[in-house]
Amino acid sequence: MTDQGAVHQLVPDQDSAEGRRERLDREHPVLSRWMGFFSLLLLLVPALRLRYSWLDSVAQG
Repeated sequence: MTDQGAVHQLVPDQDSAEGRRERLDREHPVLSRWMGFFSLLLLLVPALRLRYSWLDSVAQG
């Protein structure tokens, strides 16, 4: 937002990670979605395993 109150959409640098992600999403949307899904799995699977391991140790004593 400028001093006069005008709003401008910021555009990420093309060489930054956000710029590369945006370009991948624009040029290959299906691949981008699959990569996002796989990344989410890489976060959720260990978190769920940790949760069940923690619950098992709490239940045992």
